[in-house]
Order: sequence, then structure tokens, then C-alpha cells
Amino acid sequence: MLVTQSFDVSESIREGENELLVHITTACIAARGKKMSAANNALKYDYESLRIRKAASMFGWDIMPRMVSGGIWRPVYIENRPIEHIRQSYLMTTAADPPEERAELSFFYEVSVDGDDLSEYNISVKGRCGESTFEMSDRLWYTAGKLFAGLDGAKLWWPKGYGEQPLYDVEVVLSHKDRILDTLYYTKRNRFRKTHGLRSPVKIMGH
Repeated sequence: MLVTQSFDVSESIREGENELLVHITTACIAARGKKMSAANNALKYDYESLRIRKAASMFGWDIMPRMVSGGIWRPVYIENRPIEHIRQSYLMTTAADPPEERAELSFFYEVSVDGDDLSEYNISVKGRCGESTFEMSDRLWYTAGKLFAGLDGAKLWWPKGYGEQPLYDVEVVLSHKDRILDTLYYTKRNRFRKTHGLRSPVKIMGH
């Protein structure tokens, strides 16, 4: 559910025009191809829920019937990826201080590279929202890792009615020596915020 899927279609692509066909199978039947173990436990009628990324309510709650759906939630396209590329990236806010206009950032990455020696590969991240900017980079120590940075003058994202909702443009670059191998752009998609829960007593009428 809401998970991006990618497949290597290099051997299927022909020169010229190609047709892209998406076959959506029944989610519950597709789950039968996943392994189970003796440690797995579920209600007798929803073992497939252990191997399908779906909302628990889809398998039947007291408020709704069993309705395990399947479909496409984003556009489908063919992308020409270099052999050495950024497989995934995720920028997150680990702490925010609104009075000081400061945020602590963590960036996770995973890449595919062709060389055995990683010492001359580099991963870098740059972000901008108006005059507020941040940057972090490091050589590769493994094909996955994290970068950290503090952002002074952070433009924090506020819920409607409490302030503005600024969004950052972010660029992620994988390079080898001085040669850029792959670049990802995220335009107006990144926001920095801090959330916390508030608890208040509940009075039950008649008690």
C-alpha cells in the first residue's frame, strides 16, 4: 500500500515505441507466494495480512467489512537509470526549535555503484527555501548511510492557521571524483516541523 515498485526491463525494451502494461493481481492471492514461519501468528482468516502492506482495517474491523484493495497510486513510467545511481533517499527532521528557528536534519541514502573501492565516491545534499539553505556531504563508506546537519534560520512548516507552510527545494548528487553520476531533484516537497501529542483528562458523564 503506497509503496513504490521498480523492475529492470532492460531485456524487454525494443528500439522505437514500447507499450507499458500493468497487470494488477489480487493482493490476497499474491501473498501466497510469501514465506511464513512457525513464529507467525494471525487470526485464521487474515494470515495474508502478515505479508501484505495494507491498512489493518482492510481485513475487516467492527466498523467496516473486509475489503483488501489493489491498484496504482502514482504514474507508471519507464526511466533510463545509469548503472551507478541513487536507489533511495529520505530527508527527515530529527529536532526543531521554533523560538530559535533551528532544525536538526538527518538524511538517509542508498546507492548502487560499480566500483569496489568506495573511497572516491561522494554523496551530497543541498537544500534551499528563499534565503534559508543547508548542505551536507561525505565520501561513501558503504552503499547506504546517513548524513547529519544543523540548520540555523530554518523556515519551519506550520499547520494551517498557525503560520506559513514553506517548502524546500532539495538536490541530491552522487559523484565519483569530479564526475556526477546521478542527481535527484525534489522541488517544493520538503518541510521541517516538530510534532508532539497533548493529553487531557476525559470526564465521563455520570461519574
